Amino acid sequence: MRSIYAGIFYCLLTISVVFCTNVAFAVPPPIEIATCSVSDTTSNSATLNGKVGNYISLSLLTAWFQYGIEPGNYSGTSTTQIIRESGVTEVSIGIRDLSPATTYYYRIVAQGSDNVEYRGNTKSFTTLSATETPAVSPTPTPFLTSNCHSVSGMVTDAVTGKGIENATILGGMGISYTDTHGLYSWHDPEELLCCGGTYTITASADGYLSQSQSIEVEPNIEGTLNFELQQITTPTPTSTVTPVPECETGSIAVFPKKMVLKRGKSGEVTVTLKGKNGCSTEGKIVEAAVSKTGIKRISITPESQETDENGEAKFIITARNKAGNAKVTFREGILKKSFIVKVTAVM
Repeated sequence: MRSIYAGIFYCLLTISVVFCTNVAFAVPPPIEIATCSVSDTTSNSATLNGKVGNYISLSLLTAWFQYGIEPGNYSGTSTTQIIRESGVTEVSIGIRDLSPATTYYYRIVAQGSDNVEYRGNTKSFTTLSATETPAVSPTPTPFLTSNCHSVSGMVTDAVTGKGIENATILGGMGISYTDTHGLYSWHDPEELLCCGGTYTITASADGYLSQSQSIEVEPNIEGTLNFELQQITTPTPTSTVTPVPECETGSIAVFPKKMVLKRGKSGEVTVTLKGKNGCSTEGKIVEAAVSKTGIKRISITPESQETDENGEAKFIITARNKAGNAKVTFREGILKKSFIVKVTAVM
């Protein structure tokens, strides 16, 4: 059984001499719970997996899975598994009577003798068609330790090859930044107990076009993913080519109209340009600026973005550690639109 003492004196008696050291230990949450990848999938059955970290002296925990064909609507409930040990326990429960070629959403749930429920993150899987052969399940891997880093690599300038400092690495609920050499190390904070799986990670930096890549990460094995970012440039028309009349932007809209973020969390904002007389605004450059007081509370990446074929440009806003309101202004030409981001303390 694990013993945790926070901010107290830990005394070690050796022979007849007492040595005392003031040691502060981090106190983990009483229960850590994580939904892991499914295994043994067939056309009508599957084995749901998860892990429960029990760090309090409960007499026992009861764990089970909720599942259904719609996210957040769990119409099915698995059988239960009793957890009597402290520490990290693996939970694997089979479910049957599923429909072929159907996507199911599931999560692990645990309840202690105090009747408090703990819920894991939601994952999904798709059953096989009636004619597919079930895949062989991989050999189970050892438990992972907290804060395992899933992916590391380098972000460089595509032209010069030099590392880009303070580039943002964003994927899932995890966010990281490159050091002075362009190196980074990233992990998903929702996957502390069972890292691994397929991740889509985006690298962005001021003055560069963002780049997204997907990577398959094996449990307990750190993946490597490098990025080469292109600088944002505006093409210069030549004198020998007759310029095509540009579409004049008629309006600019921001969605959502306002945003509330907890400290350290991120959200996406979409800026849409509409052309006069219905012309296409594809290729317009939208610039983003944070107010002087707001830069203490949020950051935005990239600082400028080119609109796609729908006239849309997307930006990622990340809350810093200071709570309060921050104003963001988006500008294209003489048009501009502002919206407010409220940063709240973590509950």
